[in-house]
Amino acid sequence: MNATRVIGEVVGLSEQVVSDAWIEYRVRSLIHLGLLSYEGDLQSMRMYKIKDIK
Repeated sequence: MNATRVIGEVVGLSEQVVSDAWIEYRVRSLIHLGLLSYEGDLQSMRMYKIKDIK
């Protein structure tokens, strides 16, 4: 799934005010912890796709 879409959905559905930069930080943290996998380049949220690891 495109990271931009996931981040946008989280920001749009959140009841609290959160920035897209903070959500992207959390996504990258989950990637580094090994809980999400990614494909592409982590330079920009538009340049990579993420996938849940099960």
